[in-house]
Amino acid sequence: MGPRGRLNPRAKSRLANHLKSHPRRANESRKAVSNSLEKLRELLADDALLHLQTDRKRTYRALARKIFPERIAVHVRESSKAARTYGNVLFPINHTLAMMRDGISRLVRRSWGVSKDRNRLEDHMAIWMAYRNYSRGITVKASKITPAMALGISQRPFSAKDIFSARWPLRT
Repeated sequence: MGPRGRLNPRAKSRLANHLKSHPRRANESRKAVSNSLEKLRELLADDALLHLQTDRKRTYRALARKIFPERIAVHVRESSKAARTYGNVLFPINHTLAMMRDGISRLVRRSWGVSKDRNRLEDHMAIWMAYRNYSRGITVKASKITPAMALGISQRPFSAKDIFSARWPLRT
């Protein structure tokens, strides 16, 4: 993602030189949102109504109406500028994404640990998600219960050996 906001003359010059040899990547946000909603449609029962919570990005509403024409029961839209406190409806996803950025070194800001290859980032994210859902306890107080155990997907926490020797996604 390129820089945003005001740039000083030197930064503008460096950006212009960079763009000569590295054209801007196409924005694939709409495609990613569409793919996510399509996947959600596959996972929902045919008669299930959708309760959607998003920020106010316009594409969410348009794509949700297209993919779920008559299944949206409620669509709560929260400003992305609202305080990101526990009372915010987007707190769970904002908190999870903050934990992901902290836990995946390739996403840590202002470091050398960046992904140069999208596939390697996806591999790293898959490892983090497996750890987060199958090894790590839900909370400090419930440290022996993983999210997968709480949902009845797993009977026990996975060890590092379990995660690295399994094929993901797990097939049931």
